[in-house]
Amino acid sequence: MFDLVISGGTVVSPTSSREMDVAIQAGKIVALALPGALDGSATRAIDGRGLYVLPGAIDPHTHIFPEFLGLKLPGFDVATQAAAFGGTTTVIDFAFQREGMTIQQALDQRLAEIGAKSSIDYSLHATLTAPSWGLLDELDATFARGVPSFKVLLHEREGKPPEEALCLVLLQEVAARNGVVTVHAENGSLVTYFTRKLLAEGRTGQEYFSAARPAIAEAESVERMIFLAEKAGAAVYFVHLSSADAVDLVAGAKARGLPVYGETCPQYLAFTDEVYKLPNRFQLFVFPPIKGPTDRDAMWQGVVDGAIDTIGTDYVAGYLWRKLELYHGKRFDEVRGGAGQVETMLPFMFSEGVGKGRITVNRLVEITSANPARIFGLYPRKGVVAVGSDADLVLYSPTIRRTMTSAGMHMGLDYCTFEGWEFVGAPVMTVSRGVVLVEDGRYVGPPGHGQFLARKIGPEVLRPKPG
Repeated sequence: MFDLVISGGTVVSPTSSREMDVAIQAGKIVALALPGALDGSATRAIDGRGLYVLPGAIDPHTHIFPEFLGLKLPGFDVATQAAAFGGTTTVIDFAFQREGMTIQQALDQRLAEIGAKSSIDYSLHATLTAPSWGLLDELDATFARGVPSFKVLLHEREGKPPEEALCLVLLQEVAARNGVVTVHAENGSLVTYFTRKLLAEGRTGQEYFSAARPAIAEAESVERMIFLAEKAGAAVYFVHLSSADAVDLVAGAKARGLPVYGETCPQYLAFTDEVYKLPNRFQLFVFPPIKGPTDRDAMWQGVVDGAIDTIGTDYVAGYLWRKLELYHGKRFDEVRGGAGQVETMLPFMFSEGVGKGRITVNRLVEITSANPARIFGLYPRKGVVAVGSDADLVLYSPTIRRTMTSAGMHMGLDYCTFEGWEFVGAPVMTVSRGVVLVEDGRYVGPPGHGQFLARKIGPEVLRPKPG
């Protein structure tokens, strides 16, 4: 007797698409078979004919803050339920190490904030917002807690960037433990220069937001960290890439066989910097900023050819009315960023990628599920529809058409980034560890279903094959 059987759906992996029956028992996939070939009855049977059976999406980059811009926000419970509506079954959030705080204290604080609220499985990166040489003494303890990925910020908005020597040694020490250093790549000195230059010229309007943080600031940081990572023998992962120059650098490093990984976000695939001239710009102030058409095209090319490995949302919720209240008429350097897309990531990528013929559904699974699982130490528990893996599944209709609206979202926000866009394809059921979370447009899962995922990154992440 199986707990659940999904029959007749097209099971998708990065390399194949095949009609199969999927049997689930005790939260795990226990059998895959040709339609009708499974022996044994099931407590519940679901007809998957005409649907894709995808591994649940993994969002490797979320910031689900309890408050932002001075207001309490929809919490981890609301945000992770919204993620489930969008077909995401795992998020990797961040523990921010504030000034005077150890990494362990940051992890403790973040886990306490999340508590038993998450509806889907989750893990954490350690964000080094107050980097010092003393953090090296905490690496063993951090790895022991199942947190093998560390984020450094090379701009100056969150605090003083780490010096190059510390970056080099951090890369060496993390690599020695089979970990990954993730990087917010913007050169803070260059950003400061371009910001001051624009202000001195009287160009203070919000339409100059992107010009103050141009591609050169991102590309210089990417090139520098690739160089240091190569010397350290380390894996490096660049979050939210936004420029053609940066993607070219990542592609070149991959071609040389270096363990260099790149992430981009839906906003860099969907929009250009013309958005900063429009009334809805307040929902798309993000760091790094959205850039020009050439950069947007390069992001898509990277998704197609493999220079981009993953899609993350860089989710930061915030109320649009509050942003309008605080930032209307302000200078470009006085606004704060953040975009709420945890629910729309997979639907956007399916509609704009698969639906428009840019990528196959197999490539979709690779960049939204398999790759983040492999890079961050969740594979094969997550990221694949296979015997022995967690039964994290999304039944996805390739034919449903819907117009995106804020009223149709579940994030608890007052806007939708893709308001008025018509999306092709939609998740119709989301399953996490064998438990149905979303069905028929309703959240039906138990509260607090999500579990913390202790991760261990395999050595193959540090030694990829040449691209």
